[in-house]
Amino acid sequence: MIDRKRKLALAALGMFVVLGLCLMAFWPTNIQKQETRPAPNSISIDKPKTENGKKSHAASVLKPEQVCEQVAPKALATYVTDGPDRSTKLQQYFIKDAKGLDMPVSDIQSQPAPIFTGYLAFGRDNDTAICNVWTGLESPWCLVFSYQRSNGWKIALVEGPSQGFR
Repeated sequence: MIDRKRKLALAALGMFVVLGLCLMAFWPTNIQKQETRPAPNSISIDKPKTENGKKSHAASVLKPEQVCEQVAPKALATYVTDGPDRSTKLQQYFIKDAKGLDMPVSDIQSQPAPIFTGYLAFGRDNDTAICNVWTGLESPWCLVFSYQRSNGWKIALVEGPSQGFR
């Protein structure tokens, strides 16, 4: 039997997914345009850049929308793809104890879309971004980013749709 805390956590996650689906259905966007847009070559999500020894947060810190559109698809592609340097790349995107990071890549289904598309489901005060990433499955993946001055944007939780696992 599921305990009360777990039920509340699952209900909250379900609400975020439903909110994301509602936003996606009613948000005016052109997904085709997003998929064909070239990704920026230099996205710093780790630590803010410095200029003359001073931190330039305004110029280098991505907004929640940018994190979801630019970083989340790359992070999820790294998460669902096996490779020799996968664990090193995951450290770039995830905090050490991120929820869902312990899922073996062998338990993750192949994602049908050749290009993943991310969008903001919820963002708060430029320190939290809940992103949905479409990979060609019926439902999106959910990634929760948090921003910390010392580490930049990092993923604290990754949750896949039920059809995303073997």
